[in-house]
Amino acid sequence: GGVWRYRRSVVGGQGSSPVAGVDTDDVSMQNWGHGNDMPAACILAPVRTLAAEVASGWAGGVNLSAIRLTEDRAFGWFRALQHAEPGIASRLVLNREYPNSSLGLTKFPYVRDTRRAVGLGGFRMNHTMMMAHSPRKTGPPWPDTIGLGGYNFDIKPGAGFGASNGGQRPLPPYIWNTTTNSGLAGTAAPFYFPLRAATVGGAPNVLAAGKTAALTFAANTAARVHTGEFSMGVGVGAAAAVMALRGWNSTKLLEEVEEVQALLRSPQIGQPLSWNEKIESPNLWSSRTTSK
Repeated sequence: GGVWRYRRSVVGGQGSSPVAGVDTDDVSMQNWGHGNDMPAACILAPVRTLAAEVASGWAGGVNLSAIRLTEDRAFGWFRALQHAEPGIASRLVLNREYPNSSLGLTKFPYVRDTRRAVGLGGFRMNHTMMMAHSPRKTGPPWPDTIGLGGYNFDIKPGAGFGASNGGQRPLPPYIWNTTTNSGLAGTAAPFYFPLRAATVGGAPNVLAAGKTAALTFAANTAARVHTGEFSMGVGVGAAAAVMALRGWNSTKLLEEVEEVQALLRSPQIGQPLSWNEKIESPNLWSSRTTSK
């Protein structure tokens, strides 16, 4: 029941199943085994193979073999669940309507990491910028803050890396302790996203957000969850609007960041830019009418 509830997205009829913690008509989105990760392969195709892929037929820059591995494991996990408890096989089905796919699998895998930008002046937000330093209990506040984030460092060694995967290319010791087989988990503090992390060096009309922002591998492990990505996305969206409206490039935008911050704090958006700041958020439902 633990994994089932952890990954459950729809709660069905309460208490109507013979298995504790599982209810009839539940929908639980799972692909388990070594946790909810795929450590045996990387979904991104190696950079060295991309030129050949462009010449022979572009497939999106993804590793199709890795996708096949994740699909095979999903079907294997489903079969294992069917036989986990007596009487479950006839009650557990692949829901093809919920993900709207013929296989019953989601159309897109959840990607924890991807290729990331390098900001103006070579800036990249690193993990130390997300850590508390006494007496402050947050990461350092930035004069160009556009969003907030808060999550622990959730290190997931990729294919071929780290002792946990038997890889030959160990991660740096500050990221992964091969003696304890553990990472930086739990050392992050509530932190701030600077606009600089959204800039892209060499591309003055481009801003990046989420997993493509100017972050290091370690920093991304704390920034990649939805709450931080939502906040950064709102910040970058407002910055892009100001940049387009004013006809600025990213360098000028950074110089005039106060205009972006004023827009973010406005009643129309209501995004706080400090952990001790309270802003009245807009009532997005006030203009909606309910038909009876």
